[in-house]
Amino acid sequence: MPAKLGNRSKRKISNRSKTKRAQATRKRVLSVKRKRRAKRSPR
Repeated sequence: MPAKLGNRSKRKISNRSKTKRAQATRKRVLSVKRKRRAKRSPR
């Protein structure tokens, strides 16, 4: 857990980290799907 911040900035920070995490996971999922598809279909 991060150090306790003032209440006013807590919400903003948590929101930002959440969106970043979501974007990262989405990117990872897409790349994994692409790799899987490439692996499955031989040229």
